[in-house]
Amino acid sequence: MAPSATTKKTTTATTKKTTTKKKTCECKYSASDIQKIKEQAYYLWVNSGMPENADMDNWLKAEAEFKKSCKTKN
Repeated sequence: MAPSATTKKTTTATTKKTTTKKKTCECKYSASDIQKIKEQAYYLWVNSGMPENADMDNWLKAEAEFKKSCKTKN
């Protein structure tokens, strides 16, 4: 019986490097501003029943509330 011939197939993966421009925030918050937003986002999360995957929504709501309170102060 003749030995069976096996062939190996090799593939070369090519990786494309994509460069993306980072978006910069127009708002500049101080460390205390960020802490206030964090606390508000946490408060919103707790009061809404601590749902999973709501972190971004709560952060955006807290940030909007913070911005609104800054505008009324100025």
